[in-house]
Amino acid sequence: VCGTDRGLWFRETFKDAVLNSLAQEKKDIRVIGHEGFGQITAVGSRVKEKFGFATGQMVSAESHLTCGRCFQCHHGELHVCVEEKILGISQDGIFAEYAKLPAKIIWPTNPDKIRPEIACLQEPFGNAVHACAKTDLKGKSVAIFGCGPIGLFSVLIARAWGASCIIAVDPNTEKTSLALILGADYAFSPNNNSPKTKAWEKDPELISQILAKTAGQGVDVAMEMAGYNSSLNNALACARRGGQVILFGLKSGDFTIQEFDRVVVRRGLTLHAVIGRYIFNTWYMTK
Repeated sequence: VCGTDRGLWFRETFKDAVLNSLAQEKKDIRVIGHEGFGQITAVGSRVKEKFGFATGQMVSAESHLTCGRCFQCHHGELHVCVEEKILGISQDGIFAEYAKLPAKIIWPTNPDKIRPEIACLQEPFGNAVHACAKTDLKGKSVAIFGCGPIGLFSVLIARAWGASCIIAVDPNTEKTSLALILGADYAFSPNNNSPKTKAWEKDPELISQILAKTAGQGVDVAMEMAGYNSSLNNALACARRGGQVILFGLKSGDFTIQEFDRVVVRRGLTLHAVIGRYIFNTWYMTK
């Protein structure tokens, strides 16, 4: 169960995509689910010829269905296709005994190499790979704000890709403990009890802790994986001058960037927005 699946009940982020697609299909029920692993039970008449898939094969799937016609698709940017549909959001997903999927999004998976319970996580793991691949992490200090599944995957990937120092940040100490087990060097929790005047403000104590671990410079790469406004401002403030900030956390509505001119522009930060996976490059990297 992805955070997106759970979030459909209370978040606005994909509301329009769900309701508009249901209206187009003249339906009032959407089958959710977009992370999975299963066996092909039937194929179309040209699937074997065009894609090489056959019944009985074990596969995972990309969750973004792209049009192949728009400017982005023609320029290799399928993950931001203008006409995209997403399994479990704008097209029925895989929380079902059977799901009919286009062969072009299927990813062959060898269960002898990847256990089924791990294979079903290739799609969310790919999110973390895409985020970490936005800039070279080798020899870099990295702070990861938000230690949910994607944030924890990012700890693993940053360690595997040679990050020199990894700092995990999450208010949940169970999650930061997991981050340390997975390879983080340090783990901190924001001071949720500090008397803040506004919920979106950065945490000065947390920032001081991170600066102390980076010789006062800040981290080379700050990864915002939680989606909270205060977390974004913490990430921006903790990045060094000229640093990179990865934006993956997803929340609907407006955000306030604290001291935008001084923190972002005058310090020369580079911001990278990440959505989905870079199809199919990210899948090959995870392989």
